[in-house]
Amino acid sequence: MTYSRNSEEGASPVDTLVGTSIGGYTLIKLLGVGGMGSVYLAKDPAIDQQVAVKLIRTEMDAYADSSSAQSALERFRQEARAVAHLDHLHILPLYRYGEEETTQGQRAYMIMQYRPEGSLWDWVRRRADVSAGNVQPTRVELSSRLPQNWPMGLEEVSEYLQQAASALQYAHDRSIVHRDIKPANFLLRIDLHDRTVHLLLSDFGLAKVFTASSATNTILGTPTYMAPEQFEGAAGPESDQYALAVMVYYLLAGRAPFEGDAMRLMHQHLTAPVPSITVFNPTIPPSINGVLVRALAKQPQQRFPSVTDFAEAFSYVTQQPQPPSARRSGPLSMPGQGVQISPVPLVLPDPANRRGYPTPSPVPPAGGMYSAQSPYANAANVYAPTISPASAPAQTPGPVHYQPSYDPRQGGPRVNRRGALGWILGTAAIIVAGAGAGVYFYTRNNSLPGLGGLPNHALHVLKGHGAAVTSLSWQPGSSQLASGSLDKTARLWSVSDGSAIATISTGSEVRATAWSPDGNILATGEEDRSIQLWRADGHAIKRQASWGAAILCLAWRGNNLLFLGTNGDSIHALDTTNYKRYGRNGLVRIASLAISPDQTLMAVALSSGEVYFADLTNGWSAVGTIPSTYGGALSTAWSPDGKLVAVGYTNNYAVVYDAGSRNVRYNLKHTAPVYSVAWSPGSAAPILASGSGDGSVNIWNLSGQGSQTIYSGHSDAVLAVSWSATMLASASKDQSVILWEPPAS
Repeated sequence: MTYSRNSEEGASPVDTLVGTSIGGYTLIKLLGVGGMGSVYLAKDPAIDQQVAVKLIRTEMDAYADSSSAQSALERFRQEARAVAHLDHLHILPLYRYGEEETTQGQRAYMIMQYRPEGSLWDWVRRRADVSAGNVQPTRVELSSRLPQNWPMGLEEVSEYLQQAASALQYAHDRSIVHRDIKPANFLLRIDLHDRTVHLLLSDFGLAKVFTASSATNTILGTPTYMAPEQFEGAAGPESDQYALAVMVYYLLAGRAPFEGDAMRLMHQHLTAPVPSITVFNPTIPPSINGVLVRALAKQPQQRFPSVTDFAEAFSYVTQQPQPPSARRSGPLSMPGQGVQISPVPLVLPDPANRRGYPTPSPVPPAGGMYSAQSPYANAANVYAPTISPASAPAQTPGPVHYQPSYDPRQGGPRVNRRGALGWILGTAAIIVAGAGAGVYFYTRNNSLPGLGGLPNHALHVLKGHGAAVTSLSWQPGSSQLASGSLDKTARLWSVSDGSAIATISTGSEVRATAWSPDGNILATGEEDRSIQLWRADGHAIKRQASWGAAILCLAWRGNNLLFLGTNGDSIHALDTTNYKRYGRNGLVRIASLAISPDQTLMAVALSSGEVYFADLTNGWSAVGTIPSTYGGALSTAWSPDGKLVAVGYTNNYAVVYDAGSRNVRYNLKHTAPVYSVAWSPGSAAPILASGSGDGSVNIWNLSGQGSQTIYSGHSDAVLAVSWSATMLASASKDQSVILWEPPAS
């Protein structure tokens, strides 16, 4: 319910309250109506202040029964409670809430700021009429020099999206979901002096405090803008993002993506693909369509991590050069030289959940409307305990499940190790994974605190870091190991005796470490958006700052070109011979980078779950994609022969793919997220190590019938694993590094 002059809900009825008083204000004029009541222009006669007064309808003939009337009153109170706690530049402020007894019953009201400019809906309909020649622009409109074109331009829409997203994020951070985002619910504050337009989010009449399991049996919202899950009575922050994306689509195309009556709209929102916006407005760059399609994904978990991420992605793409002939599948030129990289979908859920609101955990709907199209229909593909070759599930995208609130480089929620490993009975067990699936033999190596304190098969436990150890890198041709930590240091270790050679003070939390192939340079990627280069003795060479986001991963191609992936600002490369920077594309939140042994391909794993392959011999052009099926990707690694690629996921799987076909070869089930994967370089058999959130190090021999060995020595999540020619190292959130004797092949 807004005070839009030409409400999307319909025409206003004749009103009889004009001239009466409520809350000390005299009602002057009816501004608008909605399903719950009316909004009036009112004035305080004592100080001549104009306000908007929102009244709930109290006439019993307006409701089916008394319980419906009481329910409407409670929703009105809920709106007042919601808005009362929201103090934001782009949210319409609430001055006062009150209730009065009248001859017709109890009347509740809210006193709000009055905006004579009306709503965004009023303005765009006016602009549409002027553009169509139905009306002539007024002298005020012409002299205001405000934009009057319709549909709107990219820059204007991007500005409004930033404002709306800021307001919604503020509400979401306070666990409030609006549930009725549309142009009529954004009022305008226009400053003609500097020609700025400010949106004010209003009408929280359908708002509710949400939790990860929020649901209701009542369908609430405006069908044109409603997310698929709202038709089933469920709504979360992702639902507001979806509605906002519909609004953005409307502002750019002059129409919503779906049109028709309520039933047709429901069917389209649930099942129909989103029409490319370029069909309705060919001037829109195809890359914008990619952002909108992501925000309009049918499954909430496949949209952007937050409404702010949606706005940032839209803004980023808007600012990029857009050649007239650009196609979404074509390469984008990169600054500095003729290096290119193909644009890819911007996206997805951020396991770090850095803004703090509950991360949704999908639950199969009970008797919902999705039926065969249910986004949860393939849940069995994710949870099936397949751990064997050949019989791995087909590459059919299933639901995307994300762990609640954790940072991939700080480790996840600590898992009870008794529960995580309790299913392995004794020191060995045999698991049969279906007919023809083969047999995997599991052996467990426990720590023996009563016998010297070292875990079985542990050579050394390296201690000294004061926070989680996030990364490991072996110096080529040496027995020296580098570790990076959130304690703002990198340490160099002699693995012959486990002693510390040097402690490097980096000045910021270290997220990634990588030795150059010749062993002369150690690179550290850091939280403060910088990388630093160090000599083998720990002395500084160079610091390169301002990479746009925290550096999460590093990978060398040769001794001079260093690739880095960031938490939100794409892939970059640094030429260490002249310190020139290259690169930047549509990818965001790079979880891991890995370069093939022959240096021709790069695998790029995203926090969203996708894995992209780029041809490094041809301008970083994309040559293939693995879709998101097992949750967010956390780590990736090439096998020594370049034939296999392993990826660790948030959904407790390490998955091994054929590097050529990108088909699944092995599904390796864990009991917690897989933060790191690494292949043994010195074995004839394909042997993979994986570090898990339950504190275990898992070693998978993928030859023959296969075997898995579990090393138990860490007390918290294992964030990194790395092989040398003779041993395996693991690093943990428990601040330690353990050097392991590798199991027999």
